[in-house]
Amino acid sequence: MNDLVKTTPAAVSAIDGMTRVEIDMQIATAKQYPRPAPAVLRDQMKSLATIDEETAVECTFSLPRGGKMIEGPSIRLAEIIAQYWPNVRVSTRVVEVGQAHLVAEGIFHDLENNVAQSVRVSRRITDKYNRRYNDDMIVMTGNAACSIARRNVILACVPKAVWRSAYEGARSMAMGEHEDMPTTITKAFDALLRFNVTEEQVLDKLAISGRDEITREMIPNIRGMFATLKNGEMTAEVMFGAETEERKSDPDYNPMKGSSKKAAKKPAPKKEAEAPKEDDGGIL
Repeated sequence: MNDLVKTTPAAVSAIDGMTRVEIDMQIATAKQYPRPAPAVLRDQMKSLATIDEETAVECTFSLPRGGKMIEGPSIRLAEIIAQYWPNVRVSTRVVEVGQAHLVAEGIFHDLENNVAQSVRVSRRITDKYNRRYNDDMIVMTGNAACSIARRNVILACVPKAVWRSAYEGARSMAMGEHEDMPTTITKAFDALLRFNVTEEQVLDKLAISGRDEITREMIPNIRGMFATLKNGEMTAEVMFGAETEERKSDPDYNPMKGSSKKAAKKPAPKKEAEAPKEDDGGIL
């Protein structure tokens, strides 16, 4: 006897009906308990985004592109925004995996206003030699693409007037204005060492030759690069255009998390594919 359950048109219709009922109930609940005034939500978002320096740093991202720095709110800030903008449904999924690219979709449904929007993000799953990633790296690329799609759809659907203050407050705290510049700069560079990023690489991206040229305004850029790497939105290899020494020497190195092992002086092992390439996802 075949134990597989066949999906019939009637079963599909029943599932669709239950989904509609569930959404209708959520919309009715949202109408009954509307969200607080925008000014209240704005203050709540800013309060959490600036609760401490580490959180503030993770609420920003920064990418070196075309000789300039692109910066903006990160997925961590988007999570705070969604938390304090109630009566919404947010979901992400990988909708397509091709030979060279995959596509992730972020869906945002404002139950209170009954407005829905989706955003799609495409990412390569081949390296610079056009070799397809292995299964683990495709999964990591899909997770990163979903994260970016989630960030993009939240920032697109929640009014910027509500979350702008949280972003600006987080960026200001990330400057480290409460401490002297040498201490702030050292902390910023030390954090990037977790991903085997050297001071010289960072200075090159900032188009300066030494620490003495770093201004307070540049601190969010340095810390934003760290946050981008930590949040898994990009790898050090992609951000700085070359493999790090750790990547070349450590076969167990995880490009999305970094490594605490010191690089061994031995020939670089042959890799199946390079780390997945991520970017800013179109924000700003």
